[in-house]
Amino acid sequence: MADDESVASAARALADATAALTKLLGQQMGAVSDDVGRAVSQGLREASRGLDQASESISGHARASDRRRERAEETRTELLDAAARVIASRGYEGASVGDVAGAAGYTKGAVYSNFGSKEDLFRALAERELAEHRVAPRPGDAPVTAEQALLNLEILAAMNRSSSLGALLADDFARAVREATGAGPDREPTQAELDRAVAHLALTTIAPLVEVADPTTAGATHRLTTP
Repeated sequence: MADDESVASAARALADATAALTKLLGQQMGAVSDDVGRAVSQGLREASRGLDQASESISGHARASDRRRERAEETRTELLDAAARVIASRGYEGASVGDVAGAAGYTKGAVYSNFGSKEDLFRALAERELAEHRVAPRPGDAPVTAEQALLNLEILAAMNRSSSLGALLADDFARAVREATGAGPDREPTQAELDRAVAHLALTTIAPLVEVADPTTAGATHRLTTP
């Protein structure tokens, strides 16, 4: 896209320069030869029009490319959102590619073209949830819903069951836990801060599910995780 914009900008600049040169030569060469002046002016005007058209065409391609990129990102987000709902409801093993595609309003081909496989889709979802602090929420973050808690359990279970997935997500998970301590980027968290972050993670994962199973415990997540 950047290259297209640069070419389009250069074409516009060249078209402007050609138009200015056309006007100047038309004035200067008329004194030498009207026929030559008209011929040169005509040629330059045609060149200027061609450059304008090229600039518009390149700009149009750039805009179309931007729209395609935006739509591709929207499709990917919609598929990940659907995967989060389906996996929370049915579990990773119980969720099929067709289930996810249908929940997002797409065909299975959309899933495969964006992620390649069910495993790749789940990994991308886990990476997103970790990066956005939903698996290891920080103190003060929005309360975890029961649906999110179920998804978090699936992510944690998959990391433990699959050594390859665990290895792929290990750094993301460690980063999420570290950020949950509130230590910041300038220092390593203390052991006490790490312990509190893990305790907070356990509470925010389990307490919402307990509240759903036993309504008399409603509000437990907030009470237990509020300093």
